[in-house]
Amino acid sequence: MDPVTQNVNQNIEELLNSLVDECLQAPGFANLTPEQKQVMAGQIQDHFTDVALEVLVDKLDEAQFSQIENLEPGSPEMIEKIQTLAGQVPGLSDDLEAKLRRDIEYIKQNAKLPETPA
Repeated sequence: MDPVTQNVNQNIEELLNSLVDECLQAPGFANLTPEQKQVMAGQIQDHFTDVALEVLVDKLDEAQFSQIENLEPGSPEMIEKIQTLAGQVPGLSDDLEAKLRRDIEYIKQNAKLPETPA
């Protein structure tokens, strides 16, 4: 992996980790044990990855979708491709940020993940 790609992946990972930490600072999580916080952090991280994929897939055309459909969710390759496509898909970054902010506020207020439609 080239240094630029590695830096981008590290920045995305750091951003997601900081968003997870922001959620876990909410009063509703104050009484969790360190083990419970670690489990919740993993669940929040997985949720944010799912949100990113959902927003991305909704905005992609067929050719763009074919670039990611066989990648492992949350993998470095997926993160790299999301970052690349974010610059190519108008409004993707704004839509993703808006959705993540809504979910962060929900998590902080309710101390649980938002319900996902079946």
